[in-house]
Amino acid sequence: MLEEQPEHEDGAEEREVEEEADHTACGTFDISVTRSTGTHHFRVLRQSGLIRQYCVGTSKMNTLRRDDLEQAFPGLLDALIAAADREAG
Repeated sequence: MLEEQPEHEDGAEEREVEEEADHTACGTFDISVTRSTGTHHFRVLRQSGLIRQYCVGTSKMNTLRRDDLEQAFPGLLDALIAAADREAG
């Protein structure tokens, strides 16, 4: 498991995340579960160190910790994406 990133009161994490290319609000994902279940899933992803979350107004934004994930598990993301593409294909 990757280390969970602490939330910084000074906004340093928010600035760091906002510089990344892909960040998406929780409410924009097309998932077929209740809101509380979705919230639980995002919390598990955050606590596992797979995503970073930060607030923008009333939205909670998410971004994949790709660099950290690639360092911990080289090639895993590319393999998962390739498998998903083959399955969808």
